[in-house]
Amino acid sequence: MDKIKKVIYLGLFIFCCLMAVTRIVVHGRAGSLSAISGLLECLVWAACAGILFVRLFVGKIGDGFTSFLFGGREYLEVTPMSLSHVRGFIAAGEYEEAALLIQELYAQFPESPDLNALIFEFYCDCCKNRPLAREFADNYLKSIKFSSPENIVILLRYCDLCRENGIDNDEIIDFLLDQSTKKVYSEPDKKRIYERIKGLSA
Repeated sequence: MDKIKKVIYLGLFIFCCLMAVTRIVVHGRAGSLSAISGLLECLVWAACAGILFVRLFVGKIGDGFTSFLFGGREYLEVTPMSLSHVRGFIAAGEYEEAALLIQELYAQFPESPDLNALIFEFYCDCCKNRPLAREFADNYLKSIKFSSPENIVILLRYCDLCRENGIDNDEIIDFLLDQSTKKVYSEPDKKRIYERIKGLSA
């Protein structure tokens, strides 16, 4: 949510809270019947305030609760620092060491997009095991949860592997259409997905 929207929502939230309080106070002074009317108006304004509260704060509360349970957002989406060590092993041609560290990191960060991207590249480029890379990417993309620039990179290269393995274009298009509905992709990412679909349909 951008800053302008936050300011607008916050202003509306404060306004609704004030209206909820003043309605019942004003009507309460005018007698019991009017107090009932004031209570109904108060409930309406309180409901509006509740909706705005959810829009403003619930996402942050959810993030905080996740951090409390799992020891920080890095469990979910921040790149593990040890990925640089994996890349170091790969650059030095020490693939066995890289594989062992990858296995250890994956046990801790199975949903990290950056780690999954690195594993996918490792299978493709280092192990030269493209069927395994395609299977790994397929599993990751079907259960993908977190936004990352790495997701579109994995997806498009996965499509290339599918074509290399003789997968029918229509099947790849169906998969891309399914992926395009997921919130983990940005609008520019979705544009690239539709461009790939257009290319496959030609």
